Amino acid sequence: MKPFSPVIVKYLDFCRVHRGLCARTLEYYGIQLQALEVFLEARDAPSLHEISLDDLDAFIDERGKALARISLAGAVSVLRGFLRYLFLVGIEPEDRSGWIEGPPLFAQMKLPRHLEDHQVEAAFARLNLSKRSGIRDRAALMLLHHYGWRAGEVVGLQMNEIDFDGNRLQVQRLKGGKRQLFPLVEPVRLALQAYLKIRPASSHSCVFLNVSFPYRPFTSASLCGRVRKYLEGVSGIRGAHSLRHTLARRLRQGGAPIPVISC
Repeated sequence: MKPFSPVIVKYLDFCRVHRGLCARTLEYYGIQLQALEVFLEARDAPSLHEISLDDLDAFIDERGKALARISLAGAVSVLRGFLRYLFLVGIEPEDRSGWIEGPPLFAQMKLPRHLEDHQVEAAFARLNLSKRSGIRDRAALMLLHHYGWRAGEVVGLQMNEIDFDGNRLQVQRLKGGKRQLFPLVEPVRLALQAYLKIRPASSHSCVFLNVSFPYRPFTSASLCGRVRKYLEGVSGIRGAHSLRHTLARRLRQGGAPIPVISC
């Protein structure tokens, strides 16, 4: 991916300072705006701050061919904010954010899919605990299942963030970038302790490593691939995020409020 153009960089900095957006959200914003920039270059159209209504409509039509309705609505929202920014800082003489409309969204049009309890049990039953990879994967799946962490948060867990004596874990949240403490529940404790006994010696500080030499940090893509393997044939849902949605279902059924579940 090529570097962001100066006007995109300035807008992202504006969003970081004045809107408090985290790094991952800023990266998403930049990617959406860079897609527009590349589209305009291919059409020999003016720069990002001289876009015509026809160019905007053509870009949204093109993006709509590759994005789902919800994703396209997010991209349009980014574009609206950028156009509003250009007006606010005086680059453009008029606010053109109202020129574009995203696809209509409806309540509950895409509810998160979750696993049933027996499907979770079946996935865990497929772990081969006679292998180091199975012991490692069990610990990682425990974190996904019991805490609803994202795959990137699991593979980002550091050795010094596990406190067995204090019965707690600390994680760097990907959404918002804050550090958060979690109680170390017994099933997770046992799974982590079993894995750390067979974890390869390494200078890397992250908990999860590949099981073959050279012992590099386990990646989100690798973890998601392992989860798909265990869910294949168990459920039509195969993404690691489904375990997060499964925890959300349990919490909601137990009466937990939405703001707590969505953290």
